[in-house]
Amino acid sequence: MQVRTHLHARMAGSLALILMAGVSQAALAAEADNAAAGQTTIEEVVVTARRREENLQNVPVAVTAVSATELQTKSIRDVESVARDTPSLNIQSRAGDQNTKTFSMRGQVQTDTLMTLDPSVGVYLNDVYMARSAGANLDLFDVTRVEILAGPQGTLYGRNTTGGAVKVVTEPATVSGVHGYVSGQVGNFNMRRLEGALNLPLGDKVAVRVAGLNNQRDGYSTVRFGSHTNPLDGSTPFNTVRTIKADDVDTQAVRLTVLAMPTDQWTLTLVADWSKSDTNGTIGYDRGGDLLSAGIFLPFKPFGNYTKCSTDFYTACLDQAPHSALEASGIALTSDYDLGFGSLKLIYGHRRVASDYGADIDGSSIPLSTAELHVRESQDSLELQFNGKGFGDQFNYTLGAFVFREKGEDTSVSGGLGTGFQPRFLGAFVENKSKSVYGQGTYNLTSDVHLTVGARYTQDDKAISSSAFFQQAGGACLYTGVTVPAPTRSNCTFVGSNTFDHVSWTAGLDWQASESVMFYAKSSNGYRAGGQNLRGFTPVTQLPFNPEEVTDVELGVKSELFDRRFRFNADYYHSFYKDVQTSQLISTPVGLTTAIVNQGKADIDGIEAQGRLIVTPHFRIDALGSWTDVKYANSLFIAQYVPKYKFGISGTFDVPATYGTWSFHAGYSYQDQYTGHQFKVVVDNIPAATVNARGLVDARIGLHLDAWDLDVAAFGTNLTDEEYYETPLIQAGVNSQSNPTTLVSDTFNRTQVGQPRMFGLQVSKRF
Repeated sequence: MQVRTHLHARMAGSLALILMAGVSQAALAAEADNAAAGQTTIEEVVVTARRREENLQNVPVAVTAVSATELQTKSIRDVESVARDTPSLNIQSRAGDQNTKTFSMRGQVQTDTLMTLDPSVGVYLNDVYMARSAGANLDLFDVTRVEILAGPQGTLYGRNTTGGAVKVVTEPATVSGVHGYVSGQVGNFNMRRLEGALNLPLGDKVAVRVAGLNNQRDGYSTVRFGSHTNPLDGSTPFNTVRTIKADDVDTQAVRLTVLAMPTDQWTLTLVADWSKSDTNGTIGYDRGGDLLSAGIFLPFKPFGNYTKCSTDFYTACLDQAPHSALEASGIALTSDYDLGFGSLKLIYGHRRVASDYGADIDGSSIPLSTAELHVRESQDSLELQFNGKGFGDQFNYTLGAFVFREKGEDTSVSGGLGTGFQPRFLGAFVENKSKSVYGQGTYNLTSDVHLTVGARYTQDDKAISSSAFFQQAGGACLYTGVTVPAPTRSNCTFVGSNTFDHVSWTAGLDWQASESVMFYAKSSNGYRAGGQNLRGFTPVTQLPFNPEEVTDVELGVKSELFDRRFRFNADYYHSFYKDVQTSQLISTPVGLTTAIVNQGKADIDGIEAQGRLIVTPHFRIDALGSWTDVKYANSLFIAQYVPKYKFGISGTFDVPATYGTWSFHAGYSYQDQYTGHQFKVVVDNIPAATVNARGLVDARIGLHLDAWDLDVAAFGTNLTDEEYYETPLIQAGVNSQSNPTTLVSDTFNRTQVGQPRMFGLQVSKRF
């Protein structure tokens, strides 16, 4: 890894020199540039972060907006890739499952994906909240922009979240004529991606837009699936049953948008979407060795001699082949009515998710821990909003009400040595309900000073009917320990329900110091509801967990200087974090299980910054950076999945020609190391609990041909072919879950591999 670190330093330095050289040459030629042929000022970015269309620079909150043009230029094709362009945001796959993501923002993260646990970062498709992270890694085709809001949300958004929100805004249907596009990509690992959209007006009051995607790619990792002749004797050879390619892509998606305008005041929009993904999952292996080569195997590594079964970074020997499948669909119906004195908006959303995945949890050739997880979930939401003005247009306000219902089934079947090679069933029928009322308003104290206040009341009701038993005949019900002739979900059941409520709020003051500079100060409070431990079956793991609460204090500046050639937005925040919800892997006499616990208090300090410089009409530089520092009140605990530092820099250079425009883009993104366990003693003693920092280089060369409105481009990501890890899953025994000071055992350390170098060609045609 030392060689690659030096290589990154050289690449980062080379990129900086290229950008500096570009600045120098562009500056020398600035007088000769034709301003009309390029961009002389930064374009205005319109966002709906406060549920109304506003200039990004006039919104006194931390917001990142990535336009459709930037998505293409920076080769961002899904929600996970947006994190490269967003301060403080980290997105990674759940262990073994690329269809389910873990989101972290401002030091807050959902460390498990149970239906009884709400996410800390909410994902919205247009204005509809997506309750589960399964399916949240949306493919970004026919998208207008992606907005990322940092900090607690609730006084304007459908669901309470503590870390932030990611909002994907799709292209609307319009009555402005027949138009659309088609785009195809090919690349290494047999990449084939085809997408397109068609907009059809049906008169001057109705329009239809249809968009579709077919995205396929062979896997870049290899799984040697098999077992030892005797799993308890490492001296016997590993027998490969078959070899499969994992980390592949096979996704199809369709979206239908219908616009209807019954009157000049009333607009109806229907968006229906469907997507399906069926892959071999993602590989992960024990970095200490995935092959037991000598010694008698026991559940703790010191008793065996482990080696890596292959020198190839992307190859693993496992006793269970991974797989991941997902099908998701949704309908969103939005009604907008202009009342003259205000606007009334009604949003109905319905979504369904079916997710199935299996993985070798311990990441080795020994059958220590395997799992199959299945989720069947549906949700309905209804939100009513009124936007109005008062006091002679000096007061803008939003009032709203939100109701939400989610129901479904979340089950898992685990096995291996940890359960005595007996299949263990853990699962539940879950029903979550939420209802809330909220309001937020901004009053103009003067023409330059504005006061914003908001509040929300939320009540969450959560109910569960769970089961836990060994599946074989004569197995035990884990709640009682009693052996029954044939354990089933009807004779081994735990029923529980809990209700939580909370008042969240926001208050802020912003000052338009000049036409180009705004300062703001704000404080916001948000919460995540508590819930039941879906996989709990012991007195400790069965206890429900409490809500967590976050209060942010934020100071920020938004500016556009030098005749709007330089944009600089930055903020500092401090978060007071109470009853932090974390997920722990807990060893029991009948195998591993997970439990959500409240870990106490934490303080989070952070700085976020973004900038853009228009050097010449044809050359711009973008940069971003963030610093996140999490400190628990109990120094024995540390943050999971939270990189402390993150930064990126990129340059885009356009060269006009008589036949069109050449575009050259290069970027470098850096993410600091982070840990995969919340106990400091584990991280200090197990190197695999930490994944190293990484720096990735991407580039794109494109040509737009004016005569045909055609774009041709070559692109590449991770051009230095950096080998890096992500999503560490650590099972280690400690002397105490509440006061962990001593490491008792190191059972397994499963870590996934990051994506290697990808490159390809893209051809796009608009009509």
